[in-house]
Amino acid sequence: MRQAASLLMEVFRRLGACHVHTEPVPLLAWHDGPSSVELVAPRRRKYESLQHVHTTAGTVTASLVEAGSGSEEELDQLGKRVKGAVVLVRGRVISGTKFTPLETRIQRVCNRGGAGVILPRMGPGGYPAVELAGILQDIPAPVLGVSAEDGHELGIYAIMGHARVRLEATGKSYHTTCVNKVAELGPGRGTTDIIVLGAHADSFYVGPGAFDNLTGVVTVVDIARALAPFQCRFKRCLRLIVYTGEEFGFLGSRSYVERHKKELDRIRFVFNLDSL
Repeated sequence: MRQAASLLMEVFRRLGACHVHTEPVPLLAWHDGPSSVELVAPRRRKYESLQHVHTTAGTVTASLVEAGSGSEEELDQLGKRVKGAVVLVRGRVISGTKFTPLETRIQRVCNRGGAGVILPRMGPGGYPAVELAGILQDIPAPVLGVSAEDGHELGIYAIMGHARVRLEATGKSYHTTCVNKVAELGPGRGTTDIIVLGAHADSFYVGPGAFDNLTGVVTVVDIARALAPFQCRFKRCLRLIVYTGEEFGFLGSRSYVERHKKELDRIRFVFNLDSL
């Protein structure tokens, strides 16, 4: 990310942009570690797993219960069985037009005393998926992902009753600072309305980022390159912003809005390139 910031700043300068600078963004970052999911009763079996981002490290051995999508109704049906248990929660489930974020559903389990969460992958593929479970702080329990097939098998054991699992998670969150990259083409600062052209430079954890969002950043640069020769004729300032922390809860854009809230009324249009 530091190398990307340096490169982008140099590209903007070469285009003749002014006010080229970075703006710090505090964020909660993630350091991965080994994880494991093991069925210990009624038989012993280990499953491939991935720890979900911003969840607590630890080791838990407990009974396994099936909670479907983790809705309030489903957790109410389980009642006291949730407390101290590892809860199997399905991935994104949409009922009609209602969507409940994964973080909210995991937090419900924790609020009811759940000791850990297992999240099967949404579709087939034979390997675990990983999600951002927390944003500004860790989810207070280990949350591990398994494949859809392994999740189906674990669900059968949970429904049969008397199933126990052992979870181990070692990944940890840490506080750090990254930067938004900002530059301008056209009239000077404070003299005119603003058009924002932006994209985020970060990619999701374990995602290569080639489509989301290298394509967006490249498009911002090429639009700026095409328009730069004509900036003396601009009626408005074209502000170029390459954000950080989008995949970690829109942290870069939130930070930008907070830092620039006094000039938000001057922004006439925002063109956001989140993937080409």
